[in-house]
Amino acid sequence: MAEEIGNSIDLQRLTGVVAQALSEPDVRLGNWQVKQLSGGYEQFNRAYLLTGQAFTPAGERSWSLVLKTMLCDPSNDGSPQSTRYWKREAALYQSGL
Repeated sequence: MAEEIGNSIDLQRLTGVVAQALSEPDVRLGNWQVKQLSGGYEQFNRAYLLTGQAFTPAGERSWSLVLKTMLCDPSNDGSPQSTRYWKREAALYQSGL
């Protein structure tokens, strides 16, 4: 599963996210890998740890990110009040709590 995710990642977007995480506007990705993390509600949601090296004007830097994927749960009625609402976590982070 981690290999499938790694092959489907948009490298341009990943480079932009790594640049933002490192606070470096000019980043070139070196080697990187993906590992699936365990826990949570894995039937519909998965988390992956991405780690690697980036080359910047300041030199080589290590980086790591967590990628979360969510699938719509067919048993969910789509109501935001549902405990299995697929946008729940994103809404929590955006709320500023």
